Amino acid sequence: MKYIFGIFIIIFFNACSVKYEINSTSQHNKTDTININHLKKEINNLSKNIDKNEALKVASVAILYSKHLANEYELVTPPLYHNSLIQMGFKKRGLCFHFAEDLIKELKKQELKTLDLHWVVHAKTQYWEHSSIVVSAKGKSIQDGIILDAWRNSGELFWSSFKDDTRYKWIEDNWRSKYNGTIRY
Repeated sequence: MKYIFGIFIIIFFNACSVKYEINSTSQHNKTDTININHLKKEINNLSKNIDKNEALKVASVAILYSKHLANEYELVTPPLYHNSLIQMGFKKRGLCFHFAEDLIKELKKQELKTLDLHWVVHAKTQYWEHSSIVVSAKGKSIQDGIILDAWRNSGELFWSSFKDDTRYKWIEDNWRSKYNGTIRY
């Protein structure tokens, strides 16, 4: 029965699969360019000490790599349906913590000097647990940062100031921030 239901879901939601066209970082589409510039501006506004090139790198990687991950995971939308396929063994990756883990690793490659990367979680250890990333000015807390959530919109990066993201009640996962992010306690 599990397999029949799984096959039904695959057939039914196959039309809902996500596929992004991603070009080289110098040739992205107009919408991506607008989003990168908007996110870059918001990152720059975190502090007068933010390096403008770092803000651009983080914005570019966050916008474009989120789409790359959705393609790599062969994501099916909405994300909760994709999660069901993973739970049934039909897909391997694409849960929120996979997005957070892979995106934070890619962002760390930028060797940030004026920005910090934090791992945040909603409803830790609960059924509806959700993981994401916060970027902040170096030495600042998550409350002063920007949420970068690649899972929420199926690879189309959601970002918001931490204080304006009322959908989730985020707390920092200190161990994951230290291990995966750039925070040193």
